[in-house]
Amino acid sequence: MFNLPQGPAEVISRLVKGTCLFKIGSHDPFEAIHIRSPLEIELTDTDSAMKSASTIAFNEELIDTDVPA
Repeated sequence: MFNLPQGPAEVISRLVKGTCLFKIGSHDPFEAIHIRSPLEIELTDTDSAMKSASTIAFNEELIDTDVPA
């Protein structure tokens, strides 16, 4: 799908959380680690957003009024 050489499949299968494999143009793929700042972590915390009281109340309100989500 991404036209990667055979080797990267093994690399991808053993990547730890927060790392990725970059392939830019015709250059060889390389491993990178993504380090987020405390602000980035707070802004991108989708788990807490989905579990927040306001989200839960909103979803319950949709269920109570039979409005499709």
